[in-house]
Amino acid sequence: MNPNLTVFVAGGASNTGSATIQHLLKSYPNVSIVAGVRNRQKATKTLGEPLRLSIAEHDIKPDTKPDSIDLKGVDTLLLVPPQAYHDRSTFAKVYIDAAKKAGVKHIVTITAPIAGMPNMIFGKGLHETERLIKASGIPATYLHPLLFWENHMLDVSFIKSKGEYYYPAKNNVPVGGIGVTDIGAAAATVIAQGPGKHANKTYTLAAEMKTWDEVAAVYSKVLGKPIKFVPVSDDVALKAFTGLGLPEIFVKGFAELLHLLDTGVPVTNDELKGLIAREPETFEKWLSINAAAFK
Repeated sequence: MNPNLTVFVAGGASNTGSATIQHLLKSYPNVSIVAGVRNRQKATKTLGEPLRLSIAEHDIKPDTKPDSIDLKGVDTLLLVPPQAYHDRSTFAKVYIDAAKKAGVKHIVTITAPIAGMPNMIFGKGLHETERLIKASGIPATYLHPLLFWENHMLDVSFIKSKGEYYYPAKNNVPVGGIGVTDIGAAAATVIAQGPGKHANKTYTLAAEMKTWDEVAAVYSKVLGKPIKFVPVSDDVALKAFTGLGLPEIFVKGFAELLHLLDTGVPVTNDELKGLIAREPETFEKWLSINAAAFK
């Protein structure tokens, strides 16, 4: 473990960024943290103001200069690409250039396995992010989580109203999933242990694999009522999820990802367990914690 380590979390108020910060604060007292956020006031409500954490407000735009980002004294940059998919590489480039200028020793990024697929909607920005990191020459570690348990919050309104949930996907193909708490724990471990152990490595992170029918069975068990998975077309999914206020680009990208997973993408939780040194959070456990939202 690196003594007296300073980490800058770009995307510190995001779900995965804040989960990583909480794990660092809890388990690694040698680590000081700077959270890079778009809105200091909102971030303070999310993160609080604990010792060892400071907040830097950066609203990254295409014309933002790396010189405006002060990473002096930072050992590790955790780069969490934003949800605005078209802005991911812009966001990444500003921080990577600033990291190179400041002499940052390690970059850790949370992207996805589709970072190797630039022709996909979600893959394009992630691919460019990883390309920019590699081009910087800074030792780096790439964390590739699968589908987030938190994505199931998209199911809430449908489960409440109809006892069903919908995706443009096959019902019987196992898909890997993981919760942000485990992503944060894995990222915190990599940050604390440093590039000596994790430089230029890629970790695929999954807690378990379940078919969408198996997910429905977990819903039924935890919620105490029958829940059914209903496969739908891309057009039906687009209408349903944009009706919830989701951007069209997200819904189309998510459908594209689900079609890829329909081909069968087997994963294990070995790499995740190797990083967090415990059994990961299952979908059933995650749902049990969040069950009130679905009732």
